[in-house]
Amino acid sequence: MIDIQQLVEEIKERANAHPEKLNGLDGVYVFDVRGSHGAIYTFEVANGTLTVRSADSPKADVTFVVADRDLNDMVHGKLSAMMAFMSGKLQVRGDLNKAMKLEKLL
Repeated sequence: MIDIQQLVEEIKERANAHPEKLNGLDGVYVFDVRGSHGAIYTFEVANGTLTVRSADSPKADVTFVVADRDLNDMVHGKLSAMMAFMSGKLQVRGDLNKAMKLEKLL
């Protein structure tokens, strides 16, 4: 079973441990995670700080639609965001320039 909240915590911990990875990522990223344990999370990056909340955002620069298992694989390095996108496992809506920076966030 995939725990989406735990995946989100892992992403936050990595960002806090390496805030330099957030440089150039300022924006609002929404993850619409589908599956039996799906949820919607908004990741807001501003001035080298990551804030996460469990909700959608009308201010999203980019929205990622992904299955829970595929997000799990992306977070754990088993699937790159680019491969997920190219294979249709990751759908992107919005600013493609910001979307291309997803690897830095994960």
